Amino acid sequence: DDGHFSVVFAVNSFHYWPDPKSSLTEVRRVISDGGRLIQCERMVKPNEKSPHHLTNDRVDEIGGQLLAAQISDVCSEFHDIGRSAACIIGCT
Repeated sequence: DDGHFSVVFAVNSFHYWPDPKSSLTEVRRVISDGGRLIQCERMVKPNEKSPHHLTNDRVDEIGGQLLAAQISDVCSEFHDIGRSAACIIGCT
């Protein structure tokens, strides 16, 4: 249903989404007004190359994709959980 969820979590999965634009549009559809998307991903280690972990540039790119899907008030938080992780948070 439209606007059914107040929070949507995506953890270590964004790189598997075949069409992030369509997926984020669907996420926006199911989040209630005032709801949040919280997307957490591991960051690459220094000198590491991995399609499954984020770089700082990719964090910024995903933030832009959230804004394009009308998910606003986007911010990024970085945490050390044994390795660096980024949480990209947006509100509706």
